[in-house]
Formats: sequence, structure tokens, C-alpha cells
Amino acid sequence: MPKITQSFSSAAASPGAASDDDDDAGSWTGPMSQTDNRTPAGKRRRSGLPCAARPVAPIRPTKTIHDRVYGAVSTPGLLVAAMDTAEFQRLDRIQQLGGSSFVFPSATHTRKEHSIGTSHLAGLVVRHLREAQPSLNIDDADVLCVQLAALLHDCGHGPYSHMWETVCQTWHGRDFPGHEDMSLRLVAVIAKKIPIAAYLGRTSAAAAQKD
Repeated sequence: MPKITQSFSSAAASPGAASDDDDDAGSWTGPMSQTDNRTPAGKRRRSGLPCAARPVAPIRPTKTIHDRVYGAVSTPGLLVAAMDTAEFQRLDRIQQLGGSSFVFPSATHTRKEHSIGTSHLAGLVVRHLREAQPSLNIDDADVLCVQLAALLHDCGHGPYSHMWETVCQTWHGRDFPGHEDMSLRLVAVIAKKIPIAAYLGRTSAAAAQKD
């Protein structure tokens, strides 16, 4: 079953970037969203499409991400913007189950996949609460905030996930920050990189138009 689709912000950063289309790498104006799949340059030329990639919009649109468990997951633009940060993308190189893949070769899913799935489930839960308990006055902005929190809840994990904390606390003492503390620090960094208020404002405006 395919993994979550993704692309990279530059040809140099993309694993396995060397290909028959490397001669066109210089025309790639980027940056692109991590959730955009770049059409190979050769295919674009054969199809008569422009060779330069479409730049990222200041406000990301909603994207559909194909998750190996939940299928097609609709991802709001705010979450896409958070996913495009280096602080989140590092999770694509951190395995969810630590060193388990040394014993179980198929246990290779990542913290990135886990976080996207968690965000999807959190959205389902909070929407259910909104329908089941209207008195809570949960609006679309609340749903978006819960999904963002779920997406970033593990962004502070180190190599091999929880194994990293155990090793570091063994060597440096129990005061060495765990992944929860590191997540708080990285979330603060991410929050400075993306216009959260602008996304929430657009969400509230869209809800008002529906009413």
C-alpha cells in the first residue's frame, strides 16, 4: 500500500533526485509545497506544460493526502503550511516504533505519517462532539486548532523516538527535556513561520457565509 504522498522544496533536497531530467533542475523556480507532487520535467515538456514549478501561495489551499490507513484525507491549508516547515518535515526521517524495524522489517512507518493520521482522527472526534453537543458552541476555527495541535503533538521527537529520550536522560540526567518539552519549543518556532490568524480568519469568514 502506498505511503503518504509528498514532494520536496528543491531538487537538491529530494532523495534520489538524480534522473534523466536533471538538466531541467535549474528551471525549477520553487519553492513548492511539501504536499505538492512535482511532475517530472520530461513529462511536462512532452505534455507542453511549463517547466517551472508553481510557487507556493502565501495562504496554502486545502490538499488531499493519501494515507495508508485512512485513505484520502482532506488537509486544511493551515495544516499544509505547518507540514511545509522543516520542523515538521524532519518527522519523515524518524520512525514511529524506534528500533523495532531491526526485528520487524515492515515496522517502518514514520512520525510524520502518525501525526497526519492523528490530526485526521482528531478532526473526526471534535466534529462528532460538535454535532452531539451543540451547547459547546464548537466552530470551524476550534476544529482547525484541534487538528493543528494533533498534527504537531509529536514534532519534538528525536531519532528513534522514545529510545532517544531514554539514552539522553541516562547520560544527562532526568532533567534532559523529553519530547513533550521539545515539541512545545518547536511549535513556538512553527507558529512564527505561518500566519495562523489569517487561516483562522478565513475559516470564520467561510462559516459566516454559510450561515
